[in-house]
Amino acid sequence: MNDLINTAMMYRELGLSVIATDALKQSVVKWKEFQSHPASADQLIRMFNHRAAHGLAIVTGAVSGNLEVIDIDSKYDLNTLLLERLLADIGNSDPGLIKKLVIAQSRSGGIHLYYRCKEVEPNQPLARRPTTEGERLIHPKEKLKVLIETRGSGGYVLAPPSPGYQFLQHDYHKIPLISGAERNVILTSARSFNQYVERKIERRPPKIRPTEELSPLDDYNLRGEVIKLLQEHGWIVVGQTSKRTYFRRPGETDKRNSGSFNHEMNCFSVFTTSTRFKPRTKYLPYAVYTELECNGVFTEAVKRLAKEGYGQQSIDKRQKTVGYRR
Repeated sequence: MNDLINTAMMYRELGLSVIATDALKQSVVKWKEFQSHPASADQLIRMFNHRAAHGLAIVTGAVSGNLEVIDIDSKYDLNTLLLERLLADIGNSDPGLIKKLVIAQSRSGGIHLYYRCKEVEPNQPLARRPTTEGERLIHPKEKLKVLIETRGSGGYVLAPPSPGYQFLQHDYHKIPLISGAERNVILTSARSFNQYVERKIERRPPKIRPTEELSPLDDYNLRGEVIKLLQEHGWIVVGQTSKRTYFRRPGETDKRNSGSFNHEMNCFSVFTTSTRFKPRTKYLPYAVYTELECNGVFTEAVKRLAKEGYGQQSIDKRQKTVGYRR
């Protein structure tokens, strides 16, 4: 543990925001504040003396000098040549770029490419693929695997000397500042390996109805069992407080949780890029239903929910039926 603490102190001096993580790669403390300013020396000592502390992570984004990391998850590569092909493609566009980057290996055999740039965005998937038939036999609800993604604003990445992590080229003393054009070369090359065609989603909001009329979507927001719906689609409840229910996504993942439902705000959001939901986006219950049951098409959701008994029209029909039976 002293090795982790000493390294964390050194990284802090290099202008990096550092947090301690547990064996599941989750922060051992609430880490939102360290997205805007690095932990103090005393905070680092307390973090790394935490009983669950197992590894060290670098918080990416502006707090670490506009640090961005390309995360290449080789274990999901079916051809086993993803890294070599990616580096070759980058090299063809800019022969000297790869030599500038800090390169580290993860415990699963993946690769992290480190650089700084004035243009840094939140985490985003760059290349994904549909799951295979064999993978769906094991995890029927898992639809895609992420091959390459970024870790940017609002993210973090496990780093050496965490168990299983090591530098392959340079180290954090030599993180380069690259140009926007060089960053674009990396992102464009990574996106060329994408095999997952994202469907076109109808994102327009439902039509506004008179206040005295309750739409099927509004009614589902009030009465829909969204927790049960998520579970039916493979999301696993892993924790609950008075304010939130926490979920782990369908399929294989070593993360403790992948998203949560906020009961006070009545919305669902995810942290991961490995699902059909967009990270850091608030989904009301009807939007969750639309994504999972109707492939993102709101007009279809209105029809189906009306048939299932949601909406003012359905309520009126039920009331008339009850009155008739009387």
